[in-house]
Amino acid sequence: MSLKIILLGDKNVGKSCLIKQYLYKSFSSEYFPTNSNCNFNKDIQVNNLIIKTTIWDTNGQKQYKLLDQLFLNNTDIVLLVYDITNMKSYINLKKWYKNLKNNCDNIKILGIIANKIDLDFEQIISKEEGENYAKRINALFFETSSMQYEYVDSVFEKLVEKYINDGYNYEIFLKNENNLMNQSIMSSKSENIRIENDRDNSKSSSCLK
Repeated sequence: MSLKIILLGDKNVGKSCLIKQYLYKSFSSEYFPTNSNCNFNKDIQVNNLIIKTTIWDTNGQKQYKLLDQLFLNNTDIVLLVYDITNMKSYINLKKWYKNLKNNCDNIKILGIIANKIDLDFEQIISKEEGENYAKRINALFFETSSMQYEYVDSVFEKLVEKYINDGYNYEIFLKNENNLMNQSIMSSKSENIRIENDRDNSKSSSCLK
């Protein structure tokens, strides 16, 4: 089983850079628009559980009007991303959210990301304004810098942690984890038996000499 995580927001707010930094610890200052929705797999450890996630990058050029209900189906966590130096990206964030609610009413965890905090000298949207909006829509608020790799890990890990702590599919993940542990124990026992058999065979061969 895999948690489905989607990043939404206008073009050039840093969605792809956030994912790239989180997965590969790398950054490119060149802007290459995401031409189509694409996904990446990532295992995240929470509460001693290894949670499989699929992180979806989306095309901000298509804008909020073209969100596909089928694409949003079965989404567990949504991140709405804006650029703190771009007022339009913040205004449109509210439109992304409205369209999200119209097309998908089963989102379990929602996060707001104020990206590009390394450009604080150009900041237009204050932290307080972003936090207040997040509170109004019951979302977790994060500040990040995809360029300087600030707080990027904590975004994904805290949202997945909240998903698990809120009880969503926790029993399924726990069951899967127990199955993996049991398989590991059985494999270890089998290996110990093999080693003991090898020792016994070695002793028998030695006695025959």
